[in-house]
Amino acid sequence: MVSSRIVELASIITTKTKQIDDYLTSHDLPPLSFEPKEESQQHAIPHSIQVAQNAVLEATDELNALMLGPMGILTQQLLSSNQLIGLHAIHRFNIAEKFPKDKNEVSYSELSHETGLQESQLRRVFRQAMTQRIFTQPTKDTVAHTAASKMLTKPHVRERVGWTCDEKWPASAKAVPALAKWPGSQEPTHTGFNLENRTEDPMFEELAKFPPRAEQFAGSMSFRATSKGDHVSHLLEGYPWAELGACTVVDMGGSRGPTSIALATKFPNLKCIVQDLPGTVAGCSPPIELEGRLQYMAHNFFTEQPVKGADIYFFRRIFHDWSDEYAARILRCLIGALKPGAKVLIQDLVVPAYGDVSLYEQKKHCHTDLNMLTMLNARERSAEEWDSLIQGADPGLKLSRIIQPPLASQGIIEIVLRDVTSLDQGPRL
Repeated sequence: MVSSRIVELASIITTKTKQIDDYLTSHDLPPLSFEPKEESQQHAIPHSIQVAQNAVLEATDELNALMLGPMGILTQQLLSSNQLIGLHAIHRFNIAEKFPKDKNEVSYSELSHETGLQESQLRRVFRQAMTQRIFTQPTKDTVAHTAASKMLTKPHVRERVGWTCDEKWPASAKAVPALAKWPGSQEPTHTGFNLENRTEDPMFEELAKFPPRAEQFAGSMSFRATSKGDHVSHLLEGYPWAELGACTVVDMGGSRGPTSIALATKFPNLKCIVQDLPGTVAGCSPPIELEGRLQYMAHNFFTEQPVKGADIYFFRRIFHDWSDEYAARILRCLIGALKPGAKVLIQDLVVPAYGDVSLYEQKKHCHTDLNMLTMLNARERSAEEWDSLIQGADPGLKLSRIIQPPLASQGIIEIVLRDVTSLDQGPRL
């Protein structure tokens, strides 16, 4: 007799959960729980266990949907519109930081005094947050930290939550009105963010007017950089840098050079030039041990590339900030600098084709893509869409290959010259 899908999913959950539990037991690690953990208790897990974790998450997501049924799925989506209210209040009133030092439990009345919120309001906020296992209620008069709520005391986590609740969430309600107002537009100022903020400036320029907002955004990006999937190690280990021999890498939009520093430190054969806007690279200097192999240069990648004949022109998480029209302009500005054998490398998300991964996995990519639409009128791209972008930018460019390191959030898109003789020697804008 063929097992039903719900039995298959239950079997996957049982098998993979036991694999994870056996690993924790054999390495004398504490069992998974919602209890707050000290930083020293965090443990890096191997690839095989991360795969098992993903399998459990995918199976439980599908099993949950099957158990909800069609109307339950729709109802859950409708209810999710209020999901951030509790977390937003916790962030806005700094509730996680109002706990007495070195204590994980506090009374509602004490928090009411510290935050200025009525106790009844606090209870409503916590009641919702606790359904997401953010805080817990040991007694009817007290609230206590969970592992998730304890994370809210960390600066970059607070900034990530603040950026999401203060900026992304309100703008997302205007994403569809923006589509209706500017159908087919690829302009970075035709967005839900622009409608919400009543501005004609792109998001980055608008944030720059308000230093606290800009700092919150920067902190949010720093938080993202610490995630396992975004770690620079995927780039270092996912591309054959050591096989390139002595070569020059131009790190475009490289900020203050964290990626180039990591590359040059690990691979002595590389010389790196970090390019970004003048205000970003002003005052930057390489670490002493990298002097002579790392330099900074002011450059706007929407203008002709001044470094001619480099071996690699590299972009890390740049293209997803731009629509196809603007992304193509960035590529065209490189044409006059490319020599035979040169490569353009783009480290960015490659959205899997529908059906290639679980809906649980696909969901994360779709959220990211719609976020880029909301804030910048930009996009994430599938392999097919990357190929279309590259071909549309210039007929002399060709998508050579896409490398997807295991468990990495971004792929590595490699572009080469198709036929040097067909190219002009200057950018075509």
